[in-house]
Amino acid sequence: MTEKPAGRFSVRKPLTHGGGFHGCFGAMYFVTICCQSRGSNQLCREPGATTLFETARRYHISERCHFYLLLLMPDHLHALTSVSSQLKIADLVRDSKRMTARLAKIRWQRNFFDHRLRREE
Repeated sequence: MTEKPAGRFSVRKPLTHGGGFHGCFGAMYFVTICCQSRGSNQLCREPGATTLFETARRYHISERCHFYLLLLMPDHLHALTSVSSQLKIADLVRDSKRMTARLAKIRWQRNFFDHRLRREE
């Protein structure tokens, strides 16, 4: 086994958010979405919190996705969600960010972080 030189980290290959088998098998995702201004409280005050929960409720009722958890932090949110087979996780996040930015003036960072959960996790 070869050792890495001190101070060198392995570079992870970035994963795409498109395509794949996500909805077909009912995969669950752990998603993190961050605000552009880190350290400011955009999400846990009005109108941000109400708008985010109402958007999640509408997506859930329309069966675009199923939210198991939506946790708001002052400058980011975490969600456990699964998406319908007709929708990609990237489309869901894009649409919800667009809507909440318009309705609640939330300034989101570009992109998001997701991790597909496996049954054991």
